[in-house]
Amino acid sequence: MIIVTKEIMDSCEQAEFIKTSIILPAWDIHIEREKRLSVSCEPGNTYIYITEHNQEDRRKIEDLICIFNSDYDGPLYLDYLKELYYILTKGKKHLTFK
Repeated sequence: MIIVTKEIMDSCEQAEFIKTSIILPAWDIHIEREKRLSVSCEPGNTYIYITEHNQEDRRKIEDLICIFNSDYDGPLYLDYLKELYYILTKGKKHLTFK
């Protein structure tokens, strides 16, 4: 099983790196409308959270749900991230990597 790293996230074609993300520097992946899947991969601090942004000002976050925390869930595996994205996009999209 492949553990998600910064290098893997850099190669994700749907992800945009946000240095000033809400929790840690993270890769933002659009899900639908104003919803984003954010993945942070700092050594020892890997998180996945879903954010919903304000329609008028994307910098404002309306809701945030942490759905993965490496402190509790262990390492983040690439298959898990791919499946999660597929489920959240209602089976319409797949993550792709360079």
